[in-house]
Amino acid sequence: MAQTGEVSGIINDPDGLPLPGTTIQISGKSTGTQTDFDGKYSIICNVGDVLVFSYVGFKSWEVTVTEDMFDNGTYSIIKLPVVLIQTDAYAKALEKELDSSEIYYTKSLEKLNFKKKQYYFQYTKIKDIDQENDSLLLDYFKEDFAYEIEYSGTISWLFANKNSLPQVQNRYGQGRPSNGVNQYYGPETNEIFSFGAPVANLTFTNEANPYDVNGQIALGTGSNHLPYQNEILNTTKVVSNSIHFIVGNYDNTLGFKYRNKSHKDLFDIEKSRIQDGEIRYNYKNHLEVFAKLYNERLNQPDINGFYNNVLFSNAATPVTFQNNQGYLLNGAQRSFSPENFNNPLWLLHQNSNGVSNTSAVLSSKGTYNSIQNIKLTGQVSYQQGDYKEQFGLPLQTIGYLEGYQYDKRFKTKDFRANFLFDLETEVGIDWNRLNVISELDYSFNKLNYLRNEIYDVISIVAVEDLQNSVLRFRNEVGLELREIDLSFRLGNNATWSAYQGTEVFLPFGKIVFEKRYFDYWDWINSIRVEVAASKGVSEMPLYYGNQSHNSLNLSVEEATSYKAVNDLFLNEAIDFETNLRTDFGMSVDLFNNKINLDFTYYKEHNKDVVFPIATTEGFQLQNIADINNRGFEIALQGSIGDYSSVLYVPKFIFSKQKAIVEQLYGTQKSVAIAGFSDVSKNLIEGEQIGSIVGSSYVRDTSGSLIIGDSGYPIVAQEPTIIGNTTPDFNVAFESTLEISSNKFTLNVLFDWQQGGDVWNGTNNMLNYLGRSRESGDLRGVHNYVFPGVTTAGDLNTTAVSFASANDNLYENRWVRYGYSGVAEDAIKDASFLNLKAVSFTYRMFDNKTDSLFRDLEISVYAHNIWCVTKTKGVAPYTSLFNTASGSGLHYFNMPLLKEVGLKLNLKI
Repeated sequence: MAQTGEVSGIINDPDGLPLPGTTIQISGKSTGTQTDFDGKYSIICNVGDVLVFSYVGFKSWEVTVTEDMFDNGTYSIIKLPVVLIQTDAYAKALEKELDSSEIYYTKSLEKLNFKKKQYYFQYTKIKDIDQENDSLLLDYFKEDFAYEIEYSGTISWLFANKNSLPQVQNRYGQGRPSNGVNQYYGPETNEIFSFGAPVANLTFTNEANPYDVNGQIALGTGSNHLPYQNEILNTTKVVSNSIHFIVGNYDNTLGFKYRNKSHKDLFDIEKSRIQDGEIRYNYKNHLEVFAKLYNERLNQPDINGFYNNVLFSNAATPVTFQNNQGYLLNGAQRSFSPENFNNPLWLLHQNSNGVSNTSAVLSSKGTYNSIQNIKLTGQVSYQQGDYKEQFGLPLQTIGYLEGYQYDKRFKTKDFRANFLFDLETEVGIDWNRLNVISELDYSFNKLNYLRNEIYDVISIVAVEDLQNSVLRFRNEVGLELREIDLSFRLGNNATWSAYQGTEVFLPFGKIVFEKRYFDYWDWINSIRVEVAASKGVSEMPLYYGNQSHNSLNLSVEEATSYKAVNDLFLNEAIDFETNLRTDFGMSVDLFNNKINLDFTYYKEHNKDVVFPIATTEGFQLQNIADINNRGFEIALQGSIGDYSSVLYVPKFIFSKQKAIVEQLYGTQKSVAIAGFSDVSKNLIEGEQIGSIVGSSYVRDTSGSLIIGDSGYPIVAQEPTIIGNTTPDFNVAFESTLEISSNKFTLNVLFDWQQGGDVWNGTNNMLNYLGRSRESGDLRGVHNYVFPGVTTAGDLNTTAVSFASANDNLYENRWVRYGYSGVAEDAIKDASFLNLKAVSFTYRMFDNKTDSLFRDLEISVYAHNIWCVTKTKGVAPYTSLFNTASGSGLHYFNMPLLKEVGLKLNLKI
């Protein structure tokens, strides 16, 4: 479930001219693309993928994909740091007799190109070339040192999108009906419901009230300060600064980088900080050494559903109680219902939560290029990490009445070595190209885990000490037949794991037809058709990071005591997850590369998929399912105008996928993977992934509701499938306007999801308490007849009142169905349209070489500033307790966050 997004940019040569036809390939995969006439490209990839940029006559350039590259929202100019040096000295030297087996030379070429890795700054020049015996001697001008200083700074403000906050009512106070009147019952009564008197009828008396500085609240006339507004989320500022310094000459470069980022939490209480620094040394592009230190300290982190608990406590608070008057009263917790609910400020100020994460990385890479077009690469890296997590809440905390404390610590050590042989040569008389790759990769991972957990009078210590070695061997052969515009690539991977066994036959293959020139159709610039098939395996990490299973043993009512302490680890009983995949792709460039159309279809069979399974000994990781997945994507991009003046580039991406559970192992027909014991997401044989299972109403064979004697629908005894989180389709639309050769750039990105279901447990819970807007708007409904039939099969005619003061509270429309209500009522449409990113960038210098400031770039940007959801109070992109499998489950999730910021990038 890696994060997926789009990376886009412009490839220029060192002189600033676009490079059409540059190949961008995801390393180790069949996915790739090329730049258009203006050097532009875009590619869908995952965080952690390595993008390889290559162009004839240039050294290849590798970039590792990070999450920031998805959210940039603007084209980034990536310049391949290589230049071509043209000279006829080489041709003159070769006019002398040389051993043809040592140097290949075509006399018809008047000039040949020397290819040399350069830097963004380049002052060295070749002075002369001469021959000595069977070698060529290159004489250089005196070397110069050059430097570059780059500063990047960002300041932004984060605040909640109110449309994704719970929809609450502010017209009725704390209380319930009694003696035919909706009465007010204050916090001293421990009342949990807000089915009390209308706020308009409540006033403050002169009588002192320990729970309210304004006095006692009662029915009658007097001063009125209600309703209270319990706003808890604030605007927070994020500040990030980084400085990058590079110095070097022809042979050596040395670079330093430091970054500092700080921000307060959204409750404006605790401040967190991230710091990292790195150093990089490069010698003649043959040796590179890299070291990095990272330190992160999060105060008030969102762990163990902490933010969900805070938002829940705040939303449940009646409008007749003000939380910020204090969270302590006579040494105890001050809450609107002290025996049942927390004051959110108690949670925020009385906890001992914190996360610290430090890591160190050291790597070295050596590269050798022979004159026979053989490239040898060796790389070793070592990473050490120390992650500490602390969570604690005191006595009297609802959900942790006896107090609770735990400390977790993960210490990791990872070593990796990689060796690559790469041969690329011309074969035959038609300039066909042969490529042979052999790669050996070894990794060693070690994990030390310790957890101390204290609650009630129980103390638990959990210890894990694991290590695993994995060896991967890849062999690959590629042949490009230029005369017929075809290329083939075949290979095999082999993987050995000390825990998960051995897979020696993991073949892959790809056939590509690519034609760039057409004699008869000048409106077609190029066509690329690609077919690929592969078999692969997924290796399990030592620690299973998806914590969705931790809430499955809790009911919705018990959510306040959620703890993510059931950590799972790799064990020898787990086999590799295997993946059989086929891909078909087609790309067409039309009308002088002004229009590009891409189509991709994929089909994959995933076998031995791993999920946690509940057993008598707790949750265990097991290979439990076979899953079939298929989908397609269509991308259409246009280019209107001229790059040197005004250029408008719209891009439209449509995608759709469907994943079906083909088989569950053993006797199980359904496996819960996220949610609660009474409503959850499940894997169900024959159904799509993401099926939501929960309580529902009874219906007859024609689908009509069956109504009980009370006049309300009857709830089924057994849970059923009530929805599915998979959307019908997704659409992304990006629009870029560039003026004066990219001097001014406006970029806009829309994200649209159509369909899919979401379980809005937040609204069901607030319905029960009488705090939801729905319960506030509809509690006055009388003489309503539910459409349906009676248990005898007759048309229902029994009228009901949703929340009459003359009826028992526990028989009203919402309370009668219990704490979490009927799950079917909470299934809502998850469609949304979001303005995900908009930015305006001004480039003042843009790679000037004749001034002190080479680059000055200023950007104003905004994220998620406008979002329309089909269902109010549901936040897109969120998941239950921030777990990987919890998407589509909404129970007081954090709202969608808006961000407005300013970026400055300066190079000297």
